[in-house]
Parts: sequence; structure tokens; C-alpha cells
Amino acid sequence: MGEFVPAGFDPPSALVTDDFRLEPLDDQHNERDYDAWTSSVDFIHALPGFETWKWPKPMSRAELDRPLYEAVARWLEQSWPFAELVYAPR
Repeated sequence: MGEFVPAGFDPPSALVTDDFRLEPLDDQHNERDYDAWTSSVDFIHALPGFETWKWPKPMSRAELDRPLYEAVARWLEQSWPFAELVYAPR
């Protein structure tokens, strides 16, 4: 059986799109992280200089599903050296 990724491969540490930034977090951070940014949208947009920022924009987890799936699928295809990408279809 071959290696999962080639020796010396430096895995990407983040995926950044117009809608979100993904980077490694521990499991214990997930719920608090989501709650923190979704509860802070109005506050952030009220800060001087941030009134017209498009991020963070209020999105439910359901609304994030499709753009997140598509971004991760592209990221896996473009940035990871897999011979064959098998990512659960939507």
C-alpha cells in the first residue's frame, strides 16, 4: 500500500474563501466558535470602519453546507496530491 501523501508534502494549513476561513481547531472549540461569530455580526458591523464589511454575514449551518462542501471539494482537488479524490457527493 502506498503512502497517504508523498513524503515531504507540506499540507495546506487553511482554506480561505469570500464566505469563510477554515483552519484547524480542536473539537472543543467548534460550538463556541460558531456561537461567538454568529452572535457578534451586528456588533462587528457597528464598529467604525466595519459597517460595510461583508464578513461575517449571518448564515445558518444549513446555508453554509453547500458553499462549504464545494470549497472543500475544490481545495482537496487543487491543493492535495491525491491520485483519486473520493469525497461524498451532495
